[in-house]
Amino acid sequence: MKFYLDFEATRFSNRIISIGCVAENGKTFYTLVKPGKKKKVDKFITELTGITNEMIQGAPSIESVLPRFLEFVGDHVVVAHNAKFDTGFIKAACNKLGLSYTFTAVDTLSLSQQLMPQLNRYKLDIVAKAL
Repeated sequence: MKFYLDFEATRFSNRIISIGCVAENGKTFYTLVKPGKKKKVDKFITELTGITNEMIQGAPSIESVLPRFLEFVGDHVVVAHNAKFDTGFIKAACNKLGLSYTFTAVDTLSLSQQLMPQLNRYKLDIVAKAL
């Protein structure tokens, strides 16, 4: 089974502020994540994601979210556009918390660049429209 991943992070401190994942069978995992006591979501990230500082105030910490996310994914394949970016943050958080990062990620950005060289840009909406 494949899982489709997306997450958002703060711009300067690179702290995860949301994790979303949908499995092929329709099961979902989504949560906002509080990035830390003094970490804030800046205006650029709010405009990009719609996530505000007020929204993350009552959110759980990455310490409580990440083990649940890893259990949700298990040993299944994760698919993401620009997967190296997304999984890089997850790997770093796993390392910091002493958790094992074991899932395999497939990057649709790399695939689209290889399979669709005629495109000038490879943003997800552009690739989706071309398909």
